[in-house]
Amino acid sequence: MFHKHVFGNTSTNSLASVLAWEDITIFEEAESGQQLSSTICIPCQPSVYVTSLLYSVCKEISRVGSSTVDRSILEYLSGSLFGVMVTVHEQLMVEVSQKKLVIPQDCALQLLFNVRFLSRVLVEPAVMVERFKAICSQLQAFVDPFDLDVFMPHISSNLERHVQRSIVLLGLLVVAKGPQVSLTHQPPMNRGAQEKSSIVSVGQQVPRIMSLPISSAQSLAQQSHQLQDVRVETEQSLAGTFAFFHL
Repeated sequence: MFHKHVFGNTSTNSLASVLAWEDITIFEEAESGQQLSSTICIPCQPSVYVTSLLYSVCKEISRVGSSTVDRSILEYLSGSLFGVMVTVHEQLMVEVSQKKLVIPQDCALQLLFNVRFLSRVLVEPAVMVERFKAICSQLQAFVDPFDLDVFMPHISSNLERHVQRSIVLLGLLVVAKGPQVSLTHQPPMNRGAQEKSSIVSVGQQVPRIMSLPISSAQSLAQQSHQLQDVRVETEQSLAGTFAFFHL
């Protein structure tokens, strides 16, 4: 199934399986000195089939008892899984070369994000490092060099941020990866804009307990004077009432 999805990812129809791409506004300076802005779209998460496969592996490990599985076994499983991923993408590149196909730039960027995400989550055997770099180079060849220079910093930032978000979901594979997976938060490239949630807002965010007002010393004194004035007026009114009845 993974092989089928990867080979089908060379057409633009496969973008229907992508949840969302991120819109980023970049600013450039023209030759006249005027500052121009443009919006680019880049992947911010791996394809659905990649996440589904990794999550199914974690579910299977949990089913047999993750606490009873030795770490060496998890490392071997993660490394073997990464080797299968590399082999599948190598077969894709061979087929594209033999049939002289051209992968659309959007699909190449999504595939590049997928393989880089796999390399960040899974264990990379030493024999697979060069093969992995070759796949990345071949995918980058389908992207315009100028666009690639603009996209890559933002793609790397999105990649690190998504790895942080996937630690809980893919915890067993991350444990096998070891300390190579950073647990520190990576700020977004566009520091001027606030990062938005990728889920639909289901309601207004309100605090569970409203803050109580804190009165200052001056306001407390004013309230004390007001209460004293009300008490004096009440006493005067009662005194007048009693005097009337005595008459």
